[in-house]
Amino acid sequence: MECVQESIHTKTGEKIENRFVFLTNLEVDPDNVASIVAAGRARWFIEDHFNTQKNREGNLHHKFNRNDFSAMKNWHSVRQLTCMIDELVKHTSEMVQLMKENEKLTWKKLYKDLNAFLSMLSIEDEMVLFEHWCESPRQVRLE
Repeated sequence: MECVQESIHTKTGEKIENRFVFLTNLEVDPDNVASIVAAGRARWFIEDHFNTQKNREGNLHHKFNRNDFSAMKNWHSVRQLTCMIDELVKHTSEMVQLMKENEKLTWKKLYKDLNAFLSMLSIEDEMVLFEHWCESPRQVRLE
């Protein structure tokens, strides 16, 4: 099944066409075509997420499994957890607002600055602050 998605670029007004092709053993008819396309697109996002972990940001390389398979599984589990936390943070209303207010701010720069800031801190002092912060109930609102 082939799907062509048409959209208009918000800044240039240029028409953009994206072509998606899905293989399925389901019989395609007008009643189920939208749900098949939605499932295929969702699957593509999952595959792209794994590709990002492996090739772009995650540094998941074969070197982690040369000596110890358990080490590779542990690294992968930690990486998956990190990605889940990352996705939650990116969709909290405070972070969405921060990114809207600072159009030059990127996630990569934000994490780089955060890493530099954390490397200068005394862990003992910060643990006291973190434990105090954890005592209060917290609520996360996703947009």
